Amino acid sequence: MSQLPAPGRGRHRTPGDQACVMELVSVLNGEPWSDHPRCVDPVLAAVARTVNDVVAAPARERLVALAPDMIGTARAGGPAAARLVARCAEQALKRPPHDPSLRYELEWDLRHARRRLGPSRDRDTKSGKSDASAGHGGPAPPRPRRWRDLLERRKERRRVDQAAAQVTFAVRAAAAHSTDEELLGLLRDCIADLRPAAR
Repeated sequence: MSQLPAPGRGRHRTPGDQACVMELVSVLNGEPWSDHPRCVDPVLAAVARTVNDVVAAPARERLVALAPDMIGTARAGGPAAARLVARCAEQALKRPPHDPSLRYELEWDLRHARRRLGPSRDRDTKSGKSDASAGHGGPAPPRPRRWRDLLERRKERRRVDQAAAQVTFAVRAAAAHSTDEELLGLLRDCIADLRPAAR
């Protein structure tokens, strides 16, 4: 790893003397230079980028050792995003922000992430109901499979984008009271959450 760029804060548009941890991952995996490597779960990548930017330089150096562990998590799927949102919100709420609006947003994110992880997350599927059929007195007419697949991919993309924004917000909130060691531990825990699912 001695030939890799030094860890640095923020995004770097081209390879140079510094790189954030996700850009290091793209190099390690042989991908084009990017802070959004395809081999990493996008919500985990958001956690890693935020930790990279909020910790001090000595802690950022230690992120290099975690880079290989994030490769191959892109197919974690399932409830992975909700697990990471819940974990990051829990860390932020260990010392709740004084601002009630920030505290409410973190509590809302945590509550909804836990709901997605619980049995209720698929209650509509089990009951055979859908948003399209609600209030119309019967099931909606079936869509062609290709359209169902397209709509499902779009819904999943929105869920992932929302989760990435939620973990970014939570990690930045946690940074107000957490030590660098705690933030590194948070990232390690997030990686561990995804590794079994990625296998």
